[in-house]
Amino acid sequence: MVLFAFGYFGADSLVTVLLTDGYDTGLGQAAIVLGAAPFAWGTTSLATTVLRRHRSGHRFPVIGLAMAAVGTVGLTALLATTPSVPAAVAAWALAGAGVGLAYPSLYLMASTAGSSGFSATELATAVITAEAIGGLLGRSAGGALTSTGTTGGLFVTYLLYGLALGAAAVVAVRAPHRA
Repeated sequence: MVLFAFGYFGADSLVTVLLTDGYDTGLGQAAIVLGAAPFAWGTTSLATTVLRRHRSGHRFPVIGLAMAAVGTVGLTALLATTPSVPAAVAAWALAGAGVGLAYPSLYLMASTAGSSGFSATELATAVITAEAIGGLLGRSAGGALTSTGTTGGLFVTYLLYGLALGAAAVVAVRAPHRA
C-alpha cells in the first residue's frame, strides 16, 4: 500500500503541474486529464466487483498496478517526446483504470485477517496508515524533485512514480492471495 500510494497519489498531486508546465497546456485541458483517472477508477471499481463474483480476483492487484505503472510512465514518455493532451488523457485514464482494478482486491488482501493473528480492524488501520504515509512520501518527494533544477524535474519525478507502481505490482505478485 505504501508503494501504491507513493506512486499513484504522488503522481495525482502533480498531474496539473505536469500538464501546465511540462505539456504547456491551459488549466481547462489539465482539468480534463486530471478527471480521467478518478472517472476510470470509479468505473473500473464497479466492474471489478462484478468480475470478483465470477473470478477469484487474486491477479487483479498485479494487473491493475501494472496498468497504473504503464499509464504513469506513459505520461513521462509523452513529456520526453511530443506532449499530447489526448494521449495524456488516455495514459492517465489507464492509470486510473488500473487502480480501479487493483484497489478493491488489494485492500481486501491487506486487511483480511487470515491466520495473521491480527483483527480485521487492526489490519484496516494499518492499511489506512500505510496508504496515508505512502501518499505523503510521494507528494513530498515529488515536490522536492520538481522544485530542484538539478534533478530532472517532472520527468524524473514521474519516472519515479511509475517505478514505485511497478514495484507495487511485483510485491503484489508475491503477496498471499487471501482475497
